Amino acid sequence: MNYQEFVEEIKKRAHDELGYPTELMRYYPEGYTSTDPIEINWIQESNERYMNQTSDTVLTDLLFLFTNKGDVVTMVQRIAVKQSYDSCGGDVDIAFAGIRKAHSEIDAAKVSRETLELRLTDAYSDIRDHLIVRPLNYQKNCPELSKYVYRRIGDVALVLYQILGDADHTLTTSKIRRSELDRWGVTPQEALDNALENTARIYPACVYDQRVSQEVDLLSGDFSKEDLMLLPGTFAVSTFKTTNGAAALFYPGVVQKLMTIMGGPFVAVFMNINDTMIFAVEDSKSKEMARKAGKPGPFGEMLSGKRYRCDENGVTPID
Repeated sequence: MNYQEFVEEIKKRAHDELGYPTELMRYYPEGYTSTDPIEINWIQESNERYMNQTSDTVLTDLLFLFTNKGDVVTMVQRIAVKQSYDSCGGDVDIAFAGIRKAHSEIDAAKVSRETLELRLTDAYSDIRDHLIVRPLNYQKNCPELSKYVYRRIGDVALVLYQILGDADHTLTTSKIRRSELDRWGVTPQEALDNALENTARIYPACVYDQRVSQEVDLLSGDFSKEDLMLLPGTFAVSTFKTTNGAAALFYPGVVQKLMTIMGGPFVAVFMNINDTMIFAVEDSKSKEMARKAGKPGPFGEMLSGKRYRCDENGVTPID
């Protein structure tokens, strides 16, 4: 199957099997440019996602799939069709399996038109409760982050997102651009503080013993380290859903509560974006765990290879 036949077959299946209206599909060839602000935003985000580059010009062929409800048209999926064609050797069955999976995840997340339209309003109060933070490794993502809102702590970037949906272990989010805060008339600090409070509410922090996965609500429980029957090097902080677990250390009140449990300042090591191990300041094992955590591999998506001291001043990188 040649490339043009591949594109047409993808369109046909997207219509027949997923219900996308053919007349609303948009194909953007490599080199395409636009003067429409909405299209420019789509192009920029697609280039960052698929090509890891910033450009207002389409850098690889794109197919956008839309749905409509009455007079309202919503972009739901975008596909780097040339990349898909090359990676699957023109096998449309393999390519469409990925498109179908993405469609199912979007459907499961129940991304509503009302939620998406919050980004278009000028009232910060409309979107405030839909903001969360997600932790990313700063060095890996710094070229892209310049346009977005984040707070940096050592290797960790706490990035501001709008939450669009969370169902069946599929968290759907979209980064917030700095220009959007200007439109809403809110500072990055205020938006990030609000988002941390929301994240703590949606994904409550828990502590657990890694040996037995015993989970205890961190902020609402009244307990000591001894109550958890922990051994050194097994004490971890996350969220009950594990999702976004590394952000939990930065929730309001979390460091203070952990200091009470640990009897004073402590050392944190981010094993990945979901789990943070807690060590006594004098525990030498924290150095070895930080070294392991700083290498991509068995612990999940790498967040930081540093150790972090946690005390009354907050969270500060040591190494």
